[in-house]
Amino acid sequence: MNLRKCTNAFAAWAAMLSLGGALPAGASAAQLLTNGSFETGTLSGWTHTGGAGDFIPTTAAAMDNRTPTDGTRALVWNGGGNTPNGVLSQSFNTVAGGSYTLSFNYQKIFDGNTGTFRLQYKIIDDVTAATVLSPANAADNTNNSTPNGGWLTVSTTFTGTGNSVKLTLTDMSDIGGSGYDGLLDNVSVTGSSTLLVASPVSGNTIDFGTLNPSQMLTQFNAVSLSNNGDPTTTINVTGISFGGANAGLFSSPDYANTTLTAGGASNVQYDLKFLGASPGDYNATVTFNTSAGDVNYNLHVVVIPAPSPLTAGLGLLALAGLRRRMRHLA
Repeated sequence: MNLRKCTNAFAAWAAMLSLGGALPAGASAAQLLTNGSFETGTLSGWTHTGGAGDFIPTTAAAMDNRTPTDGTRALVWNGGGNTPNGVLSQSFNTVAGGSYTLSFNYQKIFDGNTGTFRLQYKIIDDVTAATVLSPANAADNTNNSTPNGGWLTVSTTFTGTGNSVKLTLTDMSDIGGSGYDGLLDNVSVTGSSTLLVASPVSGNTIDFGTLNPSQMLTQFNAVSLSNNGDPTTTINVTGISFGGANAGLFSSPDYANTTLTAGGASNVQYDLKFLGASPGDYNATVTFNTSAGDVNYNLHVVVIPAPSPLTAGLGLLALAGLRRRMRHLA
């Protein structure tokens, strides 16, 4: 069996040959944040600095009688009239080229003034410090004292880098007097949990070239499959099938079901074989079935007639004559 497990070095170049940046068929939209709705009653999973007045209340009155959008808890920013300078952050892994969505709910509370509760959000690559999602502000300056009347939503998308990235939320509210309080709830980042990488890229043609009648040919390592996904994921290669009128002329002699570990740490390479045929132009398809979606290729080969004995004999005579002339010239 020609089944090979390779190292992480494969992932660097294989990522460029992925099936695409969108979520592949069969992959799930995983929740990548911990304690995004603060249901633990603590800031576990988050890093918090500043914000002496930031807290997770245990009563509805402490939230100005607002009802959280997810669960029973939410984060109050700048409670007790402290300076609004809290910073909340959390890192998570991404897949290179993967599509992700950040969303959260927020609103100003303890109204009765014209100040603005302002929450800046951004995402930065932990490894390169590159900006993944440019800083933007979620702002609420309404004067609405009606409970549950003021929840607002941010929802935006970004592209994974293949590294760990950090979401940072910063209270930048107006200070005016004691500052203006705000609520945060249901912070969520979802995106691709698996990313199947194929070389050649799915949909390409694998050409066996031009052969003589009944000549067999094996394309070694014709297809490579890898899991370049999040560290906790696996991809199962579950089947292979050949299609088209000439499907019976092709095989994969080393095929076996396998499980690909995550992060590009392993890949599998499969041989494809043409079994020989009479002269003609032959086409078929091959499909590899995986838990993250199918990978498909077109197969092509041309078989030409073998040289006739007369043609072969004339060729040998011509070659012999050429050699005699070369000896004479020498």
